[in-house]
Amino acid sequence: MENEPKPEIFKEIALKGYASKQKAKDKEIENASFNLKSKKLITVAQENQARLWDFYPKSKTKTSFSTGEVSLKNLTLRSDNNSNDPKTLSIVTLDEKGNVQLWSIEGREIPFKDEEKVSPSIAIGFTPESDRQIVSVNKKGVIDFLNLEGVVQNPISISTGQDNITSIAIHPSKKIIATGDKQGAVMFWNYKKKPTESQTMPNPNGGEVKFMSFSPNGQQFVSVGTEGVKGVKLWNISDLNDPKEVPLEAHNYDYSGGVSGLDINENGDIAIAATEKSKIYLFDRSGRSIEPLNTGYEKGIIDIGFGQFNENPSSWLSSARSYLATVGDDRVIKIWDYSKRQKIAEFTSDFVKVNKFSFSPDGRSVVVEGDKGKIEVFSVQPLHKLLKSGCDWLVDYHSNPSRSESEVAKTCSKYVRKKSH
Repeated sequence: MENEPKPEIFKEIALKGYASKQKAKDKEIENASFNLKSKKLITVAQENQARLWDFYPKSKTKTSFSTGEVSLKNLTLRSDNNSNDPKTLSIVTLDEKGNVQLWSIEGREIPFKDEEKVSPSIAIGFTPESDRQIVSVNKKGVIDFLNLEGVVQNPISISTGQDNITSIAIHPSKKIIATGDKQGAVMFWNYKKKPTESQTMPNPNGGEVKFMSFSPNGQQFVSVGTEGVKGVKLWNISDLNDPKEVPLEAHNYDYSGGVSGLDINENGDIAIAATEKSKIYLFDRSGRSIEPLNTGYEKGIIDIGFGQFNENPSSWLSSARSYLATVGDDRVIKIWDYSKRQKIAEFTSDFVKVNKFSFSPDGRSVVVEGDKGKIEVFSVQPLHKLLKSGCDWLVDYHSNPSRSESEVAKTCSKYVRKKSH
């Protein structure tokens, strides 16, 4: 073994499919390594031939644009989980002056036709996909509905009587909007009913309501007040007429700096982030504590959000994966495969500081805001997709009409997810 010559696999690797050694084209890939940051794939074939594949020329992962010269108070991403078409993505922004604007995912502003009905605003959101409406709440607590062209819809408005609303959440399938105020009170508004029916949730949060969220299946609801984790309320709302509070298991987690982010996924699992900590604290739908996720941030977490990625929405056989997006004070955005607790993507913002953050419900896009309304949109591509792109490059490299599909499949069978039939 000592006299056996060592393989020369990395003598002079070049980009875009050039080999380290001038040998015949690879018949089968023996090993591969992918770098998430540089978006490069190294493959090692039989006879120790190495190749380096560069993905940047093949896809655009980031779009940047400016919404104006005013910092944003909130931004929200809308996406259609049943489509891969990027045209179904849109962004609604709310700046510090109360101005609401609608944007395409490429940064094109979509003018509001009834602008006087939407601005000034204190809270914004999107109704479920079937409604395709924007929700805007003004300082007097009046909720208005506009379509994606900015035209007022029916019902024209809901007068909540709350002039101190601090947060809203929108049910994923039913016509229900939750409003939270400075006193910690949470109310549900059913706008399917005429007139609109209201319901006050019992046991208000401690202090001002900072975050609220419905689970994607609409069975759970979570909110948090300014008292940190003591103010976190989890509810089973499978029966909206009889909501039941689910107490969180006692724990000694450290929420230094206060809660900075909160969300709930399709399984009812809650994720809570603290401003000065790198761990995300997790609870299941029964309130039981789950092993925390260590994100590796050194300066704390700014915000978090769940998304549900479906590789092939058109196929009922395709299963969705729960993704968790995190953004730290170091401007680094990380995407996690929640079930495996594995990081699958990482981006670094060009901004000096990230102020606002939103993760699309379909898990495909992350939007961040930096200084004075400047926005970056990152496209999330899972590792298996990037590896498939690399195999597409290999197939191009091997372009040979006489080569059978079975041979091509053999080349990349180790790295490309098999299709469902």
